[in-house]
Parts: sequence; structure tokens; C-alpha cells
Amino acid sequence: MEAFTDNQYQQAIRQLFDRWRTSSDAFDDHFVEDGIVSPPHWASAPVRILHVLKETNDYQTSITELIHKVVTTKRKSELWWRPTFHNAGRWTHGLMHGVDGGEADYRVAHRNRRRALLHCAFINLKKTTGGRTATIAVEQAAERDAVFLREQIALIAPQIVVCGGTLGIVKQYLFPDIGKVAPRMHARDDMLFINARHPAYVEERRRMFDQVVGSYHRHRNAPASRTEAVGA
Repeated sequence: MEAFTDNQYQQAIRQLFDRWRTSSDAFDDHFVEDGIVSPPHWASAPVRILHVLKETNDYQTSITELIHKVVTTKRKSELWWRPTFHNAGRWTHGLMHGVDGGEADYRVAHRNRRRALLHCAFINLKKTTGGRTATIAVEQAAERDAVFLREQIALIAPQIVVCGGTLGIVKQYLFPDIGKVAPRMHARDDMLFINARHPAYVEERRRMFDQVVGSYHRHRNAPASRTEAVGA
């Protein structure tokens, strides 16, 4: 799967969102845009990483714009008070630049967690705001919007998809042919899916880092996987 150029992506994603908004009265009040946080940084990323989450928590505007601002101009944003993007930033850096997901990788990723957010993409399966426990509503949205979600993911063209508590939904409604290839690792064509907890999950952050980054690098460094590893 080849990535679009910046201009191609911006035009295509705008057209997709315009069609998506008019597809259901669920979006009469608002539609939360998401996707690539910073196309120039995305283009230079060593590995293209997409985080798939459920829905925003109280945010009704573009989540990518909010993330971009929290890195560049609004560093004390309320968005940064929550663990979600701290964990996602660590995972992104560790997946892009780590070696084995060990302690050294974690320390470097922790220092660079905010800046790493510019190099990845985020989408929510449900494009309206809600709460972290609204799984049924998210499943209904994923089923209703499956065609649009698959098109959005194709536009983003990720190599690694980090499913933050969403792998079951993604597999059921978007890509039923995803197959498990290693602990927490699943694959479909040229995309590798990582079965992660939601990054807002209250758990020891070092353990969560190993579950995502360590699992990826163990799979990537396994003898049978070296010639097929993403980014190799």
C-alpha cells in the first residue's frame, strides 16, 4: 500500500469527510475529523503508524488539529493532562526508533513522546464524541461506517496499526481476514496490527510500552520475520 502525497491526501480526505458527514443524521450536530497529524512529518517518518481508537472524550472539533497544537503552540492544553497521548507518543517513538522495546528504548521514547505525535496518525471508529465505555455505540458506528473507515485507512496507508482496545471491532467490521502472527501481532496484506490496550488505560506505563513496542520488536527481530518486518 503506497502513501499519497500531501496534496493528494488533503484533497482526498476532504472529499471523504464531506461524503461521510451527509451519510447519516448522526452527524447533524458534529463530526470529529481525524487522520494524519502533520503530513510533512508523516512523510518523513521511518514507519507509518496509525492509532485506531474508539471515540473522543468531549472533543467535537478536529482531533488532529488539537494534537498538533499540543505539540507546537498550546503545550498546556487539557488534552495533554490525560495519559492517552503520553502513551501513544511513547509507543510511536518506540515503534519508529526502538531496538528491542527495553528500558533504554523506553527512556528515549519518554523524553520524545510529545514530538513523536507529529509523525503518526489517529482515527476514531466513531466520529462523534462519547466516553471510553461506550463500546456498543462504537460497534454500531463501525458497522454503519465500515466503508468510509476502510477508505480512510487506505488513504492514510499505514504500515503499523496500533489498535487501542479496538482490534476486535476492527476485525469484526473492517478487516475480518486479519490473522494472528505472534503475541499481540496480527497481519493483513502489508499492514501489521498490534493488539494494545487503550492508551488511556490505567496501568503501569512501562508494562504497556512493552506490550506494544516490545511485542513488535520481538516479532520483527524473530528469525522468520526479519525479511518481512515492517520498515526493514
